Amino acid sequence: MTTEEKINLLSTYNDIDILSNEQFLILQKFSNDKDETVRSMSAPFLVHFINEDSKKVLFKLAKDGDSLVRTEAYDSLSVFPFKDVEKFLRNAIGNEKDELARRYSILSWIDVVIALSLVNVDNMIFLKNIKNKEQSDECVLSCYYGLYLFGELKYFKNILSFLNNDDYHLKCSVLNYLRELKNNKNKLEIEKAISPLLSDSSIAVKDSAQRLLTELSR
Repeated sequence: MTTEEKINLLSTYNDIDILSNEQFLILQKFSNDKDETVRSMSAPFLVHFINEDSKKVLFKLAKDGDSLVRTEAYDSLSVFPFKDVEKFLRNAIGNEKDELARRYSILSWIDVVIALSLVNVDNMIFLKNIKNKEQSDECVLSCYYGLYLFGELKYFKNILSFLNNDDYHLKCSVLNYLRELKNNKNKLEIEKAISPLLSDSSIAVKDSAQRLLTELSR
């Protein structure tokens, strides 16, 4: 099977609600493929199999030499609520050199901590320490998002402050987080903060802000 055929096969999996054990074996095989695109495309589909075998494959992919492969693996590990996954992601946060991959290791670690009911003082301190050491705005923003989810509501204003950043990618990230965090208590504050973005120079930011305002008005 050529690389193109493998990529085309993986693309068909997007239209399947429940993957079979036979398809898992294919994903397992493709996780060792020489082509990084094939390996990276395999990782997201492993969320269909929340078990030890799938987890081992994702651990391997999360140590891949290609940063996109690692990013996809970290992202998929977010739905594996196991203590060894929490430990693995915690270590990845400290060792991951790629900014995007590190961001996803942080976000997935947050999800796993919450799923395991491990929100405690130690994990809050860990996340604050990561935030204080971070040089990447995207990763700092992810830390603020996690601290808010951990119950540190004072960090909501820190999240909103990134809407003033010149980087449209960062503003889009904030809007995506706000979409997850919105509730009746912060609704008006979000509306006030994002309304100026309707005249933003970035079409992506304007569209995302408009969609969120529409959601808030329902």
